[in-house]
Amino acid sequence: MVETRPDSRMNTHIIRSLLTALARMGVSEICVAAGARNAPVIAALMESEGVKLWNFFEERSAAFFALGRILADRAPVAVLTTSGTAAAELLPAVIEAHYQGLPLVLVTADRPRRFRGSGAPQAIEQKDLFGPYAGPCLDVETGASLSWPTRTSGRPLHINLCLEEPLDTNQPGIDFLAHHGPPPPKPPKPPVFQLPALPSAVLASGLSPLEADAAAPVLARMGLPVFAEATANLWGAWPDRPDLAALLHPADDAALSGLDAAHILRLGGVPASRWWRDLENRPDIHVTNVSRLPFPGLARREHVQTLPWTALSALGKYRLPAATVSLPPADALPPPLEETLGEMAWMRALAASIPAGAQVFLGNSLPVREFNSVVPGIAPGVSFLANRGANG
Repeated sequence: MVETRPDSRMNTHIIRSLLTALARMGVSEICVAAGARNAPVIAALMESEGVKLWNFFEERSAAFFALGRILADRAPVAVLTTSGTAAAELLPAVIEAHYQGLPLVLVTADRPRRFRGSGAPQAIEQKDLFGPYAGPCLDVETGASLSWPTRTSGRPLHINLCLEEPLDTNQPGIDFLAHHGPPPPKPPKPPVFQLPALPSAVLASGLSPLEADAAAPVLARMGLPVFAEATANLWGAWPDRPDLAALLHPADDAALSGLDAAHILRLGGVPASRWWRDLENRPDIHVTNVSRLPFPGLARREHVQTLPWTALSALGKYRLPAATVSLPPADALPPPLEETLGEMAWMRALAASIPAGAQVFLGNSLPVREFNSVVPGIAPGVSFLANRGANG
């Protein structure tokens, strides 16, 4: 039998509290970048049941992999690091999660609070390390009172775990499946709002397939032209959805150049097109954002309103005049595949090779923009994910 020292018992208590809190928040996957300071937590996780561990040598990769898992399953995922600059490596993914509204849980092991400001090894200022890109930091230390959250919100959560030495790895685990959080709260009632009775079009991006399922019948009822990015997940035939083919247009600048609208209804994320950015200088064009994100996507405030996603169901009651869409001139269309070996030709070839029902991850901003031009004609049921929060 291994003797447990007093400080080790205190670590055991807060580690067990951490694991129980993660389980109650619905975390069932944790991306681990191992180090000496987080070794006791890893040991407890290895003794646990009902949780999947993903192992990484490098923290940045671990965090972006966690984002991919969140996008795929729409469930919170945690990433666990050791102390010092290892924690700082998470910042790029935290920024992305912030702007996509993803429940990324950051667990950073730390030295006790008394080492802060000392310049001691592996002691940086980890509390509130991620600034405005994460919610209030939960700074956990033995003897400090703390109320653990029971659910995640639509933004990153930082848990900074201060562990005393010795860092004993003789730690018990828990059964994650035995700890259930409260049921999700009922969604709030849709707000009262008005849409301007102006020639309108829809710009859609950054919708999960489930969100696109909810949006498709509303869009069909409204009958407006819909400029949809690949990540809107509205392209192709989907079971149990109305056919939107007659309404859909690619959300690239060539197609948008033919749009004459006085009101834009944005669904989901912030569009990637230059046309959207140019709306900053077009206050005559009204913009209504309907999104689970709080961001308007524009700095101007005149004629811009931002509504929560719960407003989606009320959109169908509006019968707005449709904006005029002119087809781009022939010289603005991409040349046939056999006439070029450029990037757009590669994108068209890739799009044509994607099988029905596939899941595609668009890795960065250029492929995202280029796929927006080639997504028409995609096979049925193909879903697209991307890191689009920071809209690079």
